Amino acid sequence: MKNEPLDWMEIEQKIGEIMAKEKFPYCNVSVKARQEIMYVLLKKLVPFIKQHIKSACEFYSRYKDNPELLIKEHIEFKTAIEKLFNIEGKLRNDGTITRDIPEEFDYPKIPLSKSIYYDYKKYNKWLFKLAFKSVFEEEENEE
Repeated sequence: MKNEPLDWMEIEQKIGEIMAKEKFPYCNVSVKARQEIMYVLLKKLVPFIKQHIKSACEFYSRYKDNPELLIKEHIEFKTAIEKLFNIEGKLRNDGTITRDIPEEFDYPKIPLSKSIYYDYKKYNKWLFKLAFKSVFEEEENEE
């Protein structure tokens, strides 16, 4: 599994797949039978959950303090990072900032961290919430 944010929906789907494959009865079973069902389910599910959590942790660790690398490898987050630092429309696809210089000029590219006030704390907090987004969404929906 590659480094990616945690997707709780995948975990929920896996629970459904295991339940369907094992053909667990949903009602009219004894307490002991329910315990056995839970044991089988957890035995199959725990490694899957660990793998997803590990992937999310590795995603966070890889891009912590490094928005340029995140943009280079995941261009889909470019707009969110521009909004985070209030520099909309100024980032290149390699994570460098344009500084309002037209692309056709051959100026050296300046990394984001050297061209604007770069708030590591703000970026890392945003990145953590991105990596574990589905967990935070669950909490927000419960409140």
